[in-house]
Amino acid sequence: MFFYGRFLLAVIVVVFRVAPKLSFFLLPLRTYLFYGSNYMHFVYLLQCSDGSLYTGSTNDLERRVKEHNGSKRGARYTKTRRPVVLKYFEKCRTLAKARSREAEIKRMTRGEKIKLFA
Repeated sequence: MFFYGRFLLAVIVVVFRVAPKLSFFLLPLRTYLFYGSNYMHFVYLLQCSDGSLYTGSTNDLERRVKEHNGSKRGARYTKTRRPVVLKYFEKCRTLAKARSREAEIKRMTRGEKIKLFA
């Protein structure tokens, strides 16, 4: 099994270099081989200093909250509303599911969002 995984990884590396457009389809497999089944994505809800709510998704929740609070890499919306506080998060298995859930939360009313973390 270990040999098969390394062989598959070598094939993926070759595909990435030879045909980058085809490599898009192999990204989930590459992620699974590198990180295993524990690789997670998160959907999160932040409360800004002015009381507004911000929804986002990431694969490293702790790093992303730090970026929102004190880095140039934080979202433009939260830069002027610091400090932000993490109020709610969900784990998702794939980026697609995380983005889908993020879109669902963004469509919710403010009251429904508050019910998530209240």
